[in-house]
Amino acid sequence: MKFQIEQVPGGDGFQFRLLSNAGDVWLTSSTFADRDGCTAAIRTAIERIADEGNFENRAEDGQFFAVLSDENGARLAISEGLASAAAAASRIGVIATEAEEQEDYEVTLTTTTLTSAALPSFLGSAFTNFEELYDFTLSSVSNQPGFELFQSDKDQEFYFFFNDAAGKSILYSRGFKDASRRKKRIGQVIKNAQREDKYDRRDSGGQYSFILNGSNGQEIARSPMFASEAEREAAIAYLMGNAGEYASLYIKPKRKSQKKAVNQYNLDRKSTSGNEGFEDFRNADDKQHYFHLNDQKAAALLFSQGYASAKSRDNGIRSVIKNGGDRTRYELREEGGKHYFILRAGNRQEIARSRNFATVAEAESFIDYLVGKLPGYAAIYGVAAAEIATTQTESFTLTVDRDEPEVEAPASKKVIDDYLPCDEYAGERGFHKFYREDRKEYYFSYINDDDEVVLRSEGYTTAAARDNGIESVKKNAPIEKRWLKETAMDGKYHYFALRAGNNQEIARSCYYESKGAMLAAFGWLSGALGLLGAAAAVAAAPAPTPAPTAVAAATPAPSQPVAKIAKSVPVAAPVAAPVPPPAAAKSGGIPWGCLIPLLLVLLLAALFFLFRGCESEKPVATPPPATKVAPPAEQPAAQERTAPAAETPEPAKPALLGPTAASLGFAADSPEGMLANYLSDPASTFPKTFRLANLNFETDLDQLEPAAKAILDKVAKVLEAYPSVKFRIDGHTDNRATEAYNLDLSDRRAKMVGNYFRGKGINSSRFTTRGFGESQPVASNETQGGQYQNRRVELVVTER
Repeated sequence: MKFQIEQVPGGDGFQFRLLSNAGDVWLTSSTFADRDGCTAAIRTAIERIADEGNFENRAEDGQFFAVLSDENGARLAISEGLASAAAAASRIGVIATEAEEQEDYEVTLTTTTLTSAALPSFLGSAFTNFEELYDFTLSSVSNQPGFELFQSDKDQEFYFFFNDAAGKSILYSRGFKDASRRKKRIGQVIKNAQREDKYDRRDSGGQYSFILNGSNGQEIARSPMFASEAEREAAIAYLMGNAGEYASLYIKPKRKSQKKAVNQYNLDRKSTSGNEGFEDFRNADDKQHYFHLNDQKAAALLFSQGYASAKSRDNGIRSVIKNGGDRTRYELREEGGKHYFILRAGNRQEIARSRNFATVAEAESFIDYLVGKLPGYAAIYGVAAAEIATTQTESFTLTVDRDEPEVEAPASKKVIDDYLPCDEYAGERGFHKFYREDRKEYYFSYINDDDEVVLRSEGYTTAAARDNGIESVKKNAPIEKRWLKETAMDGKYHYFALRAGNNQEIARSCYYESKGAMLAAFGWLSGALGLLGAAAAVAAAPAPTPAPTAVAAATPAPSQPVAKIAKSVPVAAPVAAPVPPPAAAKSGGIPWGCLIPLLLVLLLAALFFLFRGCESEKPVATPPPATKVAPPAEQPAAQERTAPAAETPEPAKPALLGPTAASLGFAADSPEGMLANYLSDPASTFPKTFRLANLNFETDLDQLEPAAKAILDKVAKVLEAYPSVKFRIDGHTDNRATEAYNLDLSDRRAKMVGNYFRGKGINSSRFTTRGFGESQPVASNETQGGQYQNRRVELVVTER
């Protein structure tokens, strides 16, 4: 993972983004006044992202967000809106898992420098400062929802407000010379207010506002300052939901529909000017207005979409000049083997696209050309100096050592914590949640079967953060090194505590006066939650013990020699639980009365071998298995006092060879779970192929996606548990390149997984790698989904 620092639009502060290795934005921070404050926040984020307990899975307006908090519970960074709580939880889990393995973080800082340009005189003061065009000292007179129109006594210009349901003004206009221009601007507000991408949110000095932009990216109205982010978002939501109701009052219906452009970008149109720079024209077929930007050889480099008027086309040219000096506004694309780029405005609206190029390098070279060239057109087309920006990027590295423990307080000092007294955590058994009104904090505890508190939390500022703390307990509890056993108050009391990967304490036990009592509580908790030693407990678990019977007292003690005989005589056990008699046999059934003497003979034979075993520990020959028969319908009382004949028990299952999915904490149907279960079964045969589902790669790269590393970590854990297992790593690709290239790429991918295993301590003598290219697809290469599945790796176990 890596971090990116950027100036917010307008230069009013800095934000950071947490990016995946593939460049996807996973978290975006709040705004900080300067770069130093933003860098300090990144340091805090690095220290906290390895612990899922520092995240909140938050639901808002039907979307779900992964929210990282600082040590005071304030929001530090947030994800984009996700479709489900599971998706947000997955994002949190992937970030925390990646962070546990990463110590060095690259930080890229992008700063924006404004470039001055000579402006034509006709621009006047309208471009000096937009804020001066608004009069926020005014307020609603009508106190009614909707648009409120008025003429100012100060300058005699025409203004409007848009008021919320309570009649409070949430949108202000600038002044207009006449009422018709004001009405036109209201129409623009109505058209754009319903689109989320038209809102430019601003934060400044603890106050919040927004700007509403038009279709050309220019500001058309602005909000007043709000005291909180929530108040601003509520205003935006009201405006989006209600402005459209006034369309019939301010927007005239079109008399006839516009003809659609034959080609959205008119890419077939060649340059006709023969000059470098902008040229404009009107298409005879669709009557739309277009422009080109020609390169040094007068060939069309940038193409516009069609505009309804020459004026709107010229605004498009200005938008290209305004944004073209910022390299972050360009986006590379590929289609049908050809490469091109698009140019976006600050609101992410697409404003132009390039011609096609044979290679990415060629496309990149022309982006560099435009970044340097476009600001020079500002004076010609009347673009204000403040609108032209060039960027500069620098990088540095921040490091955190997650394995280094915090410095412990001297033993002579009292341990200080923020836990409540133990009896205040009482509640229902298992995980118990509660809220303390006096502290305004949320807590959890874990209660045993005797209603005793065995684990307790400190206070959380939100219920969601508290619930994340519980999930962090479940995640970290199976890791033995995360548990500490300590003393408090000069060694007077004993306790145990659970810490996360960043060494932050998640929960703590009550205080015990003796070490033995503390260890007993810890042992109970380990068993109750399956926290520690689960692998050994499951692997060594004996077969279920039969229910006690009337003859249980006659069973020899385990220390007697008969136990050894029983191992060599797994059938016809002399002592067994009686089987309930079935209903009376139907006519024509088995003649049970004739079989009773035979059963008695078999019982005496079993007793004979049993008592011979008491005299000697030598192995006893196993008698032939008795024929499996059902018991008679009625049993004499004398037989009930002795041991009746029973069904021959099933042969004992062979002992497992190692830990299973359950004992390792994996789902049985996961790749790592299926691998563990197969290796633990003595009856398994080899070779055996395991497809590592969801272990996918970036297109045309041998780089693992973040989620893939989490899968490999679990597979490596299984392989560590079976050190004699040998295997092969097979790489596969889709068919989007040549056969030779795909063969090489698949080989590199297989080696990448092998190198990852080596980093996890798996000896390279245990495995080989091999690439198959595109020769063994598992899905159709005709779809992107199929290609994604074919870019995979399989693990083939060759020997156990």
